[in-house]
Amino acid sequence: MTEAHRQVAIVDDDPRMRRELELTLLRHGYHPVLFASAEEFLELGLATEFDCMLLDLRMPGVSGMELLQRLRPRQRSYPIIVLTSEKDVGVEDEALLTGASAFLAKGTSNPVLLSAIERAIN
Repeated sequence: MTEAHRQVAIVDDDPRMRRELELTLLRHGYHPVLFASAEEFLELGLATEFDCMLLDLRMPGVSGMELLQRLRPRQRSYPIIVLTSEKDVGVEDEALLTGASAFLAKGTSNPVLLSAIERAIN
């Protein structure tokens, strides 16, 4: 599958971060699908099979970690990359044990982010 057909879900409550990630992915041939909350994803995104998800860890309401835990029993076949502005080894370990493919700091350089997406998809 070519990058142009790869759908990447972006779940983040920060509109500026969603837009920044969207533009980065569009520039590199991906098809980003944006969700402003975990609740919105649970309502609208579960029926779609994404190639990858970028998931903000800290969100009001249902957190990224809670969403990750809810998706695990559903055995989603797509990789989930967790993004956070807080570096916490315990939380990172929990996310990876819960099924995250990678754990990245928000603001990670585009080459590192894109490389993580490609590794996760492949």
